Amino acid sequence: MDKKTILGIVVVAVLFLGFAYVNTKQQEKYQQEMAAWQAYQDSVAAASRPAVPAADSVAGGAAESAVAASGETAAPEAEADLAQTVRQRRIAAMGEYLTAAQEAEPEEFTVENEVMTVRFSTRGGQITGVTLKDYTKYAPRGQRDQLIELMDPASARFDMSFYVKNGLNNVKVNTMDYVFRAEPVETAGDARRVTMRLAVAENAWLEYEYLIYNKQAPERDYLVDFNVRLVNMAPQMANQTSIGIDWSNVSYQNEKGFQNENMYTTLAYRFPGESSIEELGMSDGAKSKSVSTAVNWVAFKQQFFSSVFIAPQNVSSANMAFDTAAPGSELLKSFSVQMAVPYSAQVEGYDFAFYFGPNKYAILKKVTDNNGADLHMERLIPLGWGIFGWVNRWCVIPVFDFLRNYIGSFGII
Repeated sequence: MDKKTILGIVVVAVLFLGFAYVNTKQQEKYQQEMAAWQAYQDSVAAASRPAVPAADSVAGGAAESAVAASGETAAPEAEADLAQTVRQRRIAAMGEYLTAAQEAEPEEFTVENEVMTVRFSTRGGQITGVTLKDYTKYAPRGQRDQLIELMDPASARFDMSFYVKNGLNNVKVNTMDYVFRAEPVETAGDARRVTMRLAVAENAWLEYEYLIYNKQAPERDYLVDFNVRLVNMAPQMANQTSIGIDWSNVSYQNEKGFQNENMYTTLAYRFPGESSIEELGMSDGAKSKSVSTAVNWVAFKQQFFSSVFIAPQNVSSANMAFDTAAPGSELLKSFSVQMAVPYSAQVEGYDFAFYFGPNKYAILKKVTDNNGADLHMERLIPLGWGIFGWVNRWCVIPVFDFLRNYIGSFGII
């Protein structure tokens, strides 16, 4: 090696060590400040919290008193007549097909590839859970044998809302209120196809198609194509200019340090055509923001993993929020976003996608939309400004990826 090469290596090493030292000091200071602020908030809340009786106990006691006072139960025939009357009213209000979908029993099933297992529910036709096969979470005594779960299934929600015509009335349809009919899972080339349908009228239905690939390429295999089709729906749809999307879930704590992991957990989004992204920022409490312009994707970003809703055709507006769970609950943050996509009678569907995977630069850099356009999802990783960004990109990240082959804990690395 010549002197210039040796000098270059020394300079990069000094910069790297200096950056690591400064970053560590900043994190320690932040954690101390957040701990003091949390203690102050807890003391204020405890002092101002009124004593309130349990609502469930009051309501339950009132209901039991009413039943006891009546001293009798309805005859089976009367109950059957009442149920039939209620059902006829539902049919009159919503139509026969939506009534049947509301009464159906939901089912759950899973589809997997080499890197993840995706859990589906016919209730709302949605994804309720994602397990990453190559990553484990922190456990006491160093036993990292529990795979990463990206969301709490009980809190997972993906709801589309729109209006359909029923005689002279318009009926609001929230897909989470209905059970879709799932078709048998198909193999289409190197993908598994999941199709679920919600019938609205005869020969008219809302169709969800999910494609889970197994190409042995992480940037493709962590992506789930989500195609929404409005099959013969135009005559059934009421007059409206948009369809609503409500997406939310609660993330688990995956690392030992709650405060440190929470510091890097937030909600991020990208405006179309921008190479940078926006974030709601760091908080131990709650934050929210409304955007009235188009958004290309929205990410529920954790420290090392993200769940991202991708809309290549863009959503027209978004109301985003998160709230922080209590330390010790094994949860981290609850995320929610309400979006709108443009609708007209000429719209026959939308091509969306989800990314469920690690915040790994080499993977996120290669994620594109269906047309090959760069989504700049690597910006989910905070690389720092100026020379620190270059050091992270060309020194820290390659070393990180190398150590990942030998060390199973992101926290230790």
